[in-house]
Amino acid sequence: MHKDWYEPIVMPGILTFFGVLVWWMAMMADRKGKPAPWKWIGLILIALAIGFGYGPFADYQDYTYRMGLPPNRRVVVVHYGALVLPVVALIGCVGWLAVGKRFGPSRPAAAE
Repeated sequence: MHKDWYEPIVMPGILTFFGVLVWWMAMMADRKGKPAPWKWIGLILIALAIGFGYGPFADYQDYTYRMGLPPNRRVVVVHYGALVLPVVALIGCVGWLAVGKRFGPSRPAAAE
């Protein structure tokens, strides 16, 4: 049982924020032509956030756990948001990669 209503989303939120930040910085470096293999660290952070967010989400699905919580809408949003926020961030990063590769600026061909 969490002490405060916002506790279930703290760790997934922090990991998601830093994962998206690392991903964004790497994509900006990649756009400038610098290799940025550390963008995958951002995805690993987001995957960790999904792992941390699944716990509160799964706890909330249990009837006995839910009956011990106050009947507030924000408690429900935080428990679901702990999983949904990192999943949406992961979909956004992968989508950004797919769209950027397809519609992004093409790299100049190597001089022969």
